[in-house]
Amino acid sequence: MNAVLRPETDTGTGPATGGIIECVIPTTESQREVWLGAMLSPEASLAYNESVLLRLHGPLNARALGLAMAVLVERHQSLRATISPDGSCMLVGQAPAEAMSMMDLTKLDPQSREQVLASAHNAAVCTPFSLEHGPLFRAVLYRLGEDEHELVMSAHHVVCDGWSWAVITEQLGHLYAEQIGQGLRLKAAPSYADFAAAEAAEAAQPDMQQHVDYWLERFSGGTPPVLELPLDHPRPAVRTFTSLRTERTLDRRLVTAMRSVSTKAGTSLFAGLLGAFVATLHRLTGQDDIVVGIPASGQLARDMPGLVGHCVNLLPLRMNAHAHLRFDALMSECGAAVLDAFEHQSLTYGALLGQLSLQRDASRLPLVSVMFNVDPDVASGTDSFVGLSVKQDTVPRQYENFELFLNLRPLEGGLVIEAQYNTGLFDELSVQRWLDMFECVVRSAARDPSETIGRLEVLSTEASLVLAALQPAPTELLGDPLAHAGFVARALLHPERPALRDGARRCTYGELDAQSNRLAHALRERGIGRGQRVGLCLERGTDMLVALLAVLKSGAAYVPLDPAFPQARLDHYAEDSRLSLLLTTSDMATAPRQWRVDASRHIFEIDRDTAWHQGPVDALEPGELDAGAEDPAYVIYTSGSTGKPKGVSVPHRGVANLLQSMRVEPGIGAADRIAAVTTLSFDIAVAELLLPLAAGAEIVMVQRETAMDGNHLRALLEEEEVTILQATPGMWQLLLDAQWPGAPGFRGWIGGEPVRPRLALELLDRCEQLWNVYGPTETTVWSTVWNMQRDVVASRGVSIGHPIDNTQVWILDAELRPCPLGVPGEICIGGDGVTLGYHDRPEFTADRFVTARILGHATALYRTGDRGRWRNDGLLEHMGRLDFQVKVRGYRIEPGEIEARCNEVAGVSRSVVVAREDNPGDVRLVAYLALAPNAAGAAFDLEALMQHLRGSLPAFMLPQHVVTLASLPTLPNGKLDRASLPAPQAVPRETMQRGAGPRTDSERKCSRPWSRC
Repeated sequence: MNAVLRPETDTGTGPATGGIIECVIPTTESQREVWLGAMLSPEASLAYNESVLLRLHGPLNARALGLAMAVLVERHQSLRATISPDGSCMLVGQAPAEAMSMMDLTKLDPQSREQVLASAHNAAVCTPFSLEHGPLFRAVLYRLGEDEHELVMSAHHVVCDGWSWAVITEQLGHLYAEQIGQGLRLKAAPSYADFAAAEAAEAAQPDMQQHVDYWLERFSGGTPPVLELPLDHPRPAVRTFTSLRTERTLDRRLVTAMRSVSTKAGTSLFAGLLGAFVATLHRLTGQDDIVVGIPASGQLARDMPGLVGHCVNLLPLRMNAHAHLRFDALMSECGAAVLDAFEHQSLTYGALLGQLSLQRDASRLPLVSVMFNVDPDVASGTDSFVGLSVKQDTVPRQYENFELFLNLRPLEGGLVIEAQYNTGLFDELSVQRWLDMFECVVRSAARDPSETIGRLEVLSTEASLVLAALQPAPTELLGDPLAHAGFVARALLHPERPALRDGARRCTYGELDAQSNRLAHALRERGIGRGQRVGLCLERGTDMLVALLAVLKSGAAYVPLDPAFPQARLDHYAEDSRLSLLLTTSDMATAPRQWRVDASRHIFEIDRDTAWHQGPVDALEPGELDAGAEDPAYVIYTSGSTGKPKGVSVPHRGVANLLQSMRVEPGIGAADRIAAVTTLSFDIAVAELLLPLAAGAEIVMVQRETAMDGNHLRALLEEEEVTILQATPGMWQLLLDAQWPGAPGFRGWIGGEPVRPRLALELLDRCEQLWNVYGPTETTVWSTVWNMQRDVVASRGVSIGHPIDNTQVWILDAELRPCPLGVPGEICIGGDGVTLGYHDRPEFTADRFVTARILGHATALYRTGDRGRWRNDGLLEHMGRLDFQVKVRGYRIEPGEIEARCNEVAGVSRSVVVAREDNPGDVRLVAYLALAPNAAGAAFDLEALMQHLRGSLPAFMLPQHVVTLASLPTLPNGKLDRASLPAPQAVPRETMQRGAGPRTDSERKCSRPWSRC
């Protein structure tokens, strides 16, 4: 081939700058993948910068080392090559006269010398390489003293891979020995042109199809898994590359033990360590289907061990790592997967991605986000330097392609773990904890390789102490441990203070106390007391609050029965709870009236039977019928996964603790006025009614129609000069949509479902304080609080905060053992807020209310089913559900209950209900119906379905969309493939059925104009 002149551009001292083109080599497919990646952005290209340094101790002949470097560059085509502008060719030039520059730092003081070296290291990984103009290999020797030098070499990954650095180090030593007359001449180096030609020829062979088939089979069966490492920072829309490295050392004894375990299992140390890494990823993410990338040396595959160049291929290993898999079995599977992958490494990673036709996501790499590697022991390579003591190290990259790259480097019999991680996603503290987990897994597996990976130790002693410090110290409960004790004390101290605004009606603490005492006496006269349950089916207002307090004073527990709920549901509540009495009014059409044979004798219509208004105003005399701390204050029903709602029995002790803690955080006092916007059947009403009464504040009762209309609610907040509003994200959004400007001193409490950062930031603009509150009904309303901070929300997202007083929050794995800080698991709550369980449902109570051994102590806990973790800032993060329970507009919904009702409809063979958020902030219930074979061809009657659902489900549980399918998509294991469920837009708009139609004249009047849109 005729020689052609290079461009005259000189970008630095190195072999590929200027000169004559010696030959042109077509780039390999892997090289073109690297070239394409480097073209994405300057940061993306810097992710391919690699740098190795040699610390040389002893009498060095610097001139001989320079000559040896020149010979090295001359030997290897890749070290004196550039890449053509289109990435298709590698242009190999003549070696420069000087391949290594030198810098004398001996005249600098030690501090200045260290600064220069630090700058040199930084430049090695942060100075871009020009792929077109070169040079793509650089070497600088720094003289630090008479017998102390440091050689910094750097190259772009498109011409030099990890194996190549070992070759460079070893051959440089031999060439140096030759230059000083103490070594033999090396045989000729393999040609990269021969390597590229062999790879191209193999790709054109029919045998390549077997490699394609192997990899396609490995990734067949639905959408390939995406590894979801727990983030410290929100994932940006477009992938970033900034990176740092943190390190940890596995000592010689541990590595020896792991090698022994691997050998006994019939596999290699690499497979054993890979198994430990996969097990760690499983424990870190909770995922069973895990893909880890490993590099494969093309030099060994082509029998060219002395070749320098980009010969590596990324092999994506797909591992099934479920919690009950024994570690020794996982090791064996890893060993087999590695051998199979090496056998089929001829298909490049990029070619595989093309075959898989994956849907690309600009925020992450496709298929492989983490890499794992164990370097060969290069000690023999550094031994080739005659008369010198040489230590090899690498310069940490500051840009990285992968989210996490774990490289294990041998050192004095042990292993140094070099963890390169994306700083835009993770904190160093988190990655250090992951390495601590990895070491714990290795130690645990080395002790007992027959242990299942779900039971391997992941928590070190130091990590245990960190978790213990996150729990609050015990706080003494002041006053009687009763839900109404705070109100009674306030009424005695300040009877004249305003307690309630209910439209035009006003009520002081004294009047409210007197009225509730009168009704409590009437309840006692009807035999009501401790251990009994009284239903409250009343419209929101003064009478409802009076009745609630009266039931508590009588010693019984109240059972909320929202009049807006379907008749069938309220009938179930009354029958299941075995009401002793129902408090209602004569005009309440939906009130249950037949839950027992003699129900009519157990209905107290407080508007018709008015004699109680003339009863005693004094409190009931203390006696055996009074409730104690462990007696139920109320029984409230939640959606049930089996199709039947469950009643949660909440003791006075939990309510009293909640009220005392919340008076401090979020904080409420006598000068406050709180808007009560929540139905009594939603347990957060406790914080709107009993909490302000315990603090001496005033309640503003908000009617249902007002609470659901942003403009009306805004007007009420302003007219009544409300200072505190507790609401779900959905209701807060209604206010924002109504252009609510906020008010000076206004405090907001938000909870009931996850809070979007954008909503939080908008509310922080309008509130003096905004508190996020979290807790399931089973642990008494709220269990954690957080005073939102704008900078934290913007950088790390919304937290659910820290535990309230006398409450512990533990993040546990599937074996009910604590997860390390930062590692997701199930949010489990202990302490005074834990309730008595599910009314008459011992099997469900035993499943969710458990005793676990936490850091050596038996601890009673409620398993929330929520996924979460402790963050590095000491705050809790809610990460969704472990099961399929969802929250929509603040209501906790078990899709199983909706599915059970759907399956009752003719023509439906199977159903699944999910909550979708296809538009930010717009969470919708979507029902997917698999039609029976005899119904698949006919038009399905969606209106009949919705009519059936309305008969047993409240409006908030009705699907907004219904999608009919011939069958539900499944994974290879037969499980539902939720990722493949189509968006509801797949259903024609004219066949869509809204969840609930207009029910009142006002609603019908409002709906008519919209129905024509």
